[in-house]
Amino acid sequence: MDEYEYRRVADEEDCRQKARAKGYNQLGSYGNTYNFCMVSWVNGKVEDKGTKAVVASWAARVTIVVHTYVGFQGAQVTAARGYSAAKSRDIKARIVVDQVNCVGLPENCNPRVYLNLNSGGQCTSDHSQGEMKALRSWNNTRTDITVKSDPIPGSGGPAKTTQCAFWPIVQSPDSDDKANKVMTVTPQYFRCDSSTRIMYYNSGCVLWNPRPVWVLDGNDSTVEKTAEHINTALTNPQATQPLTPGKTKVFPGSYKAPTSNPMCTTDQPFECLTRTTDKTVKTGLIDLNRDAARAACRVVNGGKRWRKPNSCDEYPFASTYQGVSKAGINYSVSLHDIDDNCTAGRRLGGFYAYNRVLDRDAFWVWAVKKGEAVPPGLEEDARQVPIPLPPCDDQPDEEPTL
Repeated sequence: MDEYEYRRVADEEDCRQKARAKGYNQLGSYGNTYNFCMVSWVNGKVEDKGTKAVVASWAARVTIVVHTYVGFQGAQVTAARGYSAAKSRDIKARIVVDQVNCVGLPENCNPRVYLNLNSGGQCTSDHSQGEMKALRSWNNTRTDITVKSDPIPGSGGPAKTTQCAFWPIVQSPDSDDKANKVMTVTPQYFRCDSSTRIMYYNSGCVLWNPRPVWVLDGNDSTVEKTAEHINTALTNPQATQPLTPGKTKVFPGSYKAPTSNPMCTTDQPFECLTRTTDKTVKTGLIDLNRDAARAACRVVNGGKRWRKPNSCDEYPFASTYQGVSKAGINYSVSLHDIDDNCTAGRRLGGFYAYNRVLDRDAFWVWAVKKGEAVPPGLEEDARQVPIPLPPCDDQPDEEPTL
């Protein structure tokens, strides 16, 4: 499996099209798990050195496209899937400058302009000093940059994580404002790891902000019941089982676009879900969450065991720190078809792997009921990720999947 579905932003024109689709008239940014791109106009005014009068005004369009990668199974393998010239923890960026224009006399219309991807964090760039050129020399240029995020000895824990930040800047020593100008309000972050818990692809880098959204589309009949259950939990928690008369349920994880906190940084109790990878038998958090969910399903089922084809589905998921054993009253269980439940669980596992969601990593959730449309902006998230997963286990009668 040398190829990999990176869902690439192919080039600068593709970036502009995606920015236009978001309503930015070719300005703004776009990102998914393995791609980030932005389109920005940079500009300045040139002053007469003596009189300080403005003698020229210039502008240029800057498009930046960033690609990240994943590797192969095996801790010693560093090559990137599908890209022989890259390593799995490389980040490749291209800066394209075009549509340079200037109003003023020719001798005033060629100021020096400095551009820098301005990479920081725990990474190293082969263009760390940026580049200075005369304005006309920038027109229709492409600058390729490689940022390395190799593991740092003694740092990053078992997954050997590193974090990189890009905060592109422009500056002109010949313009009226000689200070660096950032092209984005906040830095763009990437997280790289070499976790052996990511099956098939145990090293790579992903876009870190905003946090990913797991979307389950109930218009797919194979996950219809699980999607309906999660949708009810997120949109009408008081209707979920077990009922809690006189008490108000609040469930974490709901993605309400546009969220005011896409990074889930405020640590509020009912925002993102956070993954747990604790699979210690009987005493690990995943088993504790499943045990608590099974007990709740028995109560909902009148104190009786259930039989296949039913299975016990729970929200929040057993694979999160907000699972049933930690949730108080803020959880829901549902008895429905085991194949539906298991298929949804496999897709959640695929989401974890594709987005490199590690222990304590935050993520959002949305579920679409049959007959409803995927919310705008989440269409790509609703696509099944290209992760090969094992078939559903032959589960015992009281074994939940999620």
